[in-house]
Amino acid sequence: MMKSLFLFSAHPKPPPLPPSPHLRKLLRLTASTSTSASSPPRAGRSRGPAHARPRPSPRSSPSSSSLYARPSLLDMERGRAARRADVDAFLASLGVDPGELAGLELPATVDVMRERVEFLHSLGLSNEDLAAYPLALGCSVRKNMVPVLDYLGKLGVRQDALPDLLRHYPQVLHASVVVDLAPVVKYL
Repeated sequence: MMKSLFLFSAHPKPPPLPPSPHLRKLLRLTASTSTSASSPPRAGRSRGPAHARPRPSPRSSPSSSSLYARPSLLDMERGRAARRADVDAFLASLGVDPGELAGLELPATVDVMRERVEFLHSLGLSNEDLAAYPLALGCSVRKNMVPVLDYLGKLGVRQDALPDLLRHYPQVLHASVVVDLAPVVKYL
């Protein structure tokens, strides 16, 4: 094994590979743009038709033919603000003051908010109840409301008693079953 290492290291180092024509062209372009930004182009060299047209700036909007175009952060923020304005208009139509929910992360679309409102209506709450405690609209149906309502059902709370319970204690919809409700019930 020592012989093979010796033989391998005794060979002269192969010469480095010359850069490809594409790489040489790229290096020339970057060198010429960095050194000749203020100087006129050299005579005798044609820049060719590909260089005659202006290059698009990186901030310009991508072409519509691109499948991989991504919206800019500003466009995404504008879209988010427009969707939030639609949700706020929907809440105002219900009689809920959207200003009370300004710092709360609400659903991104009116459809999701409409589903939450319909679910709360199915529990027996009215628009006036929602206007009295608008934070109930910030609860996710799947993550917050359904687990809490299932737990209350297991405790023996009847379906017809839910509207009164939720009118008097709407904060229960925000509660965590594991962290808030179960330890209190266990203690009692």
